[in-house]
Amino acid sequence: MITRILLAVLVFTGCFIGGMQIASQKLLWNDELFTQRDTIDRLSYEDILRARFPEGNLSPLFYLGQKTVSLLSAYRLPVLWKGEFCVYEPRGQFILRLLPVFFMSLSAAAIFFYLAGRNSLIFACAGLALMVSGFSFWAYMPEARPYSLWVFLSLLQGILLIELLRAGRSAATRLWFGLAGVNVLLALTIFFSAIPVIAVSVVLFFRDRIRFLKHSPVIMAVPLALCGVYYVLAKRIYTPVSSAVPDVVAVLYRGVSVLAAEGYKPRQDMLLTNISPYLLVFMAVCIVVSVVSCWRSDSESTVSETNTLTVFNWLLAALGMMLLMAFLLLAWFSGWYAQSSFPVAERYFVFLMPFAVLLSLWGLQVLLNVTKNDVVLKFSVVAGFAVMVVFNAAWTYIHLMTWGPFWSV
Repeated sequence: MITRILLAVLVFTGCFIGGMQIASQKLLWNDELFTQRDTIDRLSYEDILRARFPEGNLSPLFYLGQKTVSLLSAYRLPVLWKGEFCVYEPRGQFILRLLPVFFMSLSAAAIFFYLAGRNSLIFACAGLALMVSGFSFWAYMPEARPYSLWVFLSLLQGILLIELLRAGRSAATRLWFGLAGVNVLLALTIFFSAIPVIAVSVVLFFRDRIRFLKHSPVIMAVPLALCGVYYVLAKRIYTPVSSAVPDVVAVLYRGVSVLAAEGYKPRQDMLLTNISPYLLVFMAVCIVVSVVSCWRSDSESTVSETNTLTVFNWLLAALGMMLLMAFLLLAWFSGWYAQSSFPVAERYFVFLMPFAVLLSLWGLQVLLNVTKNDVVLKFSVVAGFAVMVVFNAAWTYIHLMTWGPFWSV
């Protein structure tokens, strides 16, 4: 345990130092400047709790944290911002990104610590490598927006889901209430978190219906109610009070038409910036092996192998539902703003990244179980995973560098 803690602290420290170095170089951009000027500097804690700030995401948790950091450091945006897309402000680039870098570094440390205890140090290193090779990890770590906090809470949500799936009907009550607490924090971070909350709830309903129904008020009802409240509050910004309630079918139809257009970028970016093409290929291989493994007789599989395969299949179901709901959300926004310039950005779907990483790691475990004692096959699986991580890291680096001055000075 002590070794795991020390190694996790080292992981956190390394990521935090690297993240703050990047944060100090990356320019403050439009959304960060708008948030700091019109929300953090202008409003009180009470105003933030009452969602009185002029942003699309009215969930208060991230903004409360940023307000605290700004007060403790006596920071106010010193630049008279006139709408420039990027601004060079060294002190703000450091202070405003402390919390985001902290939470993304905590995500790396958390996945390492969890896997080291659940599997092995080698497996923990594999999980860490997969996590830090992703585009979303580095793109949103040095950004004063809610995304790092969202990634951290989604990772905790995924880990708690795995533990509940592994334990089955013997799951401790603290796991259920832990998941409830994380879901509430997610709802207070961004109202789009309704997607993973619903997906996780559906999986748990079919996995353990009786215990889920017992805990559903705190697992699902309260978080979704909070998401609903913040969605209604957000609509007051984009929609005139006098406007009629939109025809849901018509809006979705317009959205699907937009999504079907050739070269529509957000449709691709939703996946590729959060789940890279190499990770998608690896997951596809794992899915094929999982299907084949399900045909094996029970006598050929150990309890551990069966449990691993079960967790993988349920995680796959959860991620599949998230993708379906994400596409519907993308269609909704595309249809609603079909005649405007409202951007549907890939960062709205950053919650896909932690679940894709966890699914891939459990898929790796399925592949290793299938190889049994065949050294050649086992080496091939490990080598294939390592190559995937290397290509994933290279793909991430190339795409980050295309951001130009938006990425660094």
